Amino acid sequence: RHPIMLIPSAAPASRGLSLSMRAAAWPLLVTPSWLSARAGHKDLVVLDCSWYLPSMKRNGLAEFDAEAIPGARFFDVDGTSAKGTGLPHMLPDAASFEETMSSLGVGANSHVVCYDGAGIFSAPRAWWQLRAFWT
Repeated sequence: RHPIMLIPSAAPASRGLSLSMRAAAWPLLVTPSWLSARAGHKDLVVLDCSWYLPSMKRNGLAEFDAEAIPGARFFDVDGTSAKGTGLPHMLPDAASFEETMSSLGVGANSHVVCYDGAGIFSAPRAWWQLRAFWT
């Protein structure tokens, strides 16, 4: 598992915040040692965003339960997608996304690290969703 990206202060732009105002002390890409040095920081939220194609015969939630980064929360790619569209992994509405992020402990002052078990497969999806709603 390799931390790959950080969303500085993941608050919605509608709250009058912008990523550019908050990003200076928080790099976009982070290393495991960077993350380890900041473990337990009150504003840091680590999301395991592991999701796999059926042909990969892997289960993101099972892997999270067995070997997550300490303190990480599981970002369910399927559960966070829009419902009832007939298409997989469509962007949810803003209210649903904000509710999901709130349930994961992501708030106005959060800095979010997204990672996945494949290295760079499904974590970019979570990062993109955060950027789509909260920039």
